[in-house]
Amino acid sequence: MKITTQILSAFLGLAFAFVCHASHAMIQIKELTKEQAKDVYGIEMHAAKNGDAGIKVWLEFKRAGAMETFAYAELDMQDAAQNHLLTAQLAPNPANHRQPENAITVAFSVAPNKLTQCGFLIVCSDGIRGHHGYLLRVEKFLNAKDFASAEERTRTPLPVDTDQVAGETVGKNGFPTGNSTPEGAATDLVRAFIDRDFDRFNAARTKNSCEGRNDPHNYYAAFLQHTTLIGDTGQTAQPDSLNEPDRISRVYKARYLPHDELELDIRTHWIAIYGRSDRSLVDVAVSNEAGDEFLHRTIVYKATTNGKWYAHAQLNHDDHLHNLAALQPKSTDLYSPTSLE
Repeated sequence: MKITTQILSAFLGLAFAFVCHASHAMIQIKELTKEQAKDVYGIEMHAAKNGDAGIKVWLEFKRAGAMETFAYAELDMQDAAQNHLLTAQLAPNPANHRQPENAITVAFSVAPNKLTQCGFLIVCSDGIRGHHGYLLRVEKFLNAKDFASAEERTRTPLPVDTDQVAGETVGKNGFPTGNSTPEGAATDLVRAFIDRDFDRFNAARTKNSCEGRNDPHNYYAAFLQHTTLIGDTGQTAQPDSLNEPDRISRVYKARYLPHDELELDIRTHWIAIYGRSDRSLVDVAVSNEAGDEFLHRTIVYKATTNGKWYAHAQLNHDDHLHNLAALQPKSTDLYSPTSLE
């Protein structure tokens, strides 16, 4: 009886494995280009550094059109010779806490040097076609050079291309960097936006003691989504609607930011809870290839704990402090390394 049971169990196990393999093999799979994925299926791929977990890669799309019948998603991984290595089902989860309710996100994290071996398999199911899938290879959506630089950042500190001028840290382009001055923190926040640099964002921004492990990456995603710029006529606009700025053209000297009663209450609360005291407003002008120029207005705080400056990143559209900053007159005095002496 024992032998019969073992034989039956082995047979059922083999049958189950065959059915699973056969059902996956019968899925009609179409490999998508970056353009097809976005224009036809509404799928976009994103990536960001994810601490010790390596690089987080995620897809975002809506359950509409061709994706109306979305059933499940899998991580598909190959070895260096492009032989199948791993398949794992991915559970849909929000990429950040401000993600639209109707958006579907699937993600995985992997070591940077394995990124080009990974891909997403999106499987849909309907009564006419049955199961059919779409394969999205990471290497066809994201720049391989970005993988290399991300990998390098996980092994060694970020390279610092700076000089010390009048006791301040100044980049080779003459613009400030680092947390020793309000202008440096504000400019680094803008650099983080232009370069899509999580590490620089995390070093430049204000923090609090209540943050969880995933909060920095959630804040980073919100920062990229909600940051606004000011045009020549004073109108504000999301960078998505503009020809993306790709350079810093001017940095203005930090100046005192006035406060109203609500802002004073916020400031008092932040000093008590987060250890921030003095605050300033720094205007940083950015431009794009077409020569259009826009203004990024940044509020920076001086920490009472270490005397360093940190930038307040805009994480939502209705940010009271950024609304207050937008009402202030334009800065006129340009930054210079000796401006704070």
